[in-house]
Amino acid sequence: MNKNILVIIAVIIVVVVVGAYAYRAIAPTTEGPTGKEDLIRVTSLRTNSRVESPLVAGGVARGNWFFEGSFPIAVLDAQGSEIGGGIAQAQGEWMTTEFVPFTVKINFSTPTTQTGTIVFKKDNPSDMRQFDDELRIPVRFK
Repeated sequence: MNKNILVIIAVIIVVVVVGAYAYRAIAPTTEGPTGKEDLIRVTSLRTNSRVESPLVAGGVARGNWFFEGSFPIAVLDAQGSEIGGGIAQAQGEWMTTEFVPFTVKINFSTPTTQTGTIVFKKDNPSDMRQFDDELRIPVRFK
């Protein structure tokens, strides 16, 4: 009887671990490794997506990506000129090191280029550059 219970518990643990790994492997992201997957994941925007203003985006970021529950986002054209942006808002308790859902409505002016970049910036109120970080997602404008 005890042996059966131990086998069942072991099987449950294996199923949970494999399921968690599989979820991380197939969860929608920006397509391909960004090097930032352990810090921020944008689930509603893919690399080279066709976008227009206003753009609604969302995902999850570690709590320390936020300051006071928000972080800035910039829209750049192909020349690197800022044409708009927005402020992402935490959709849960952000004072944690765990992932916190966020949403943002991003407004930008009519671009003069066909491509650009959406920049998700870690909020860094200290102004100490060593704490800056960002995720850049290339996009195509409609």
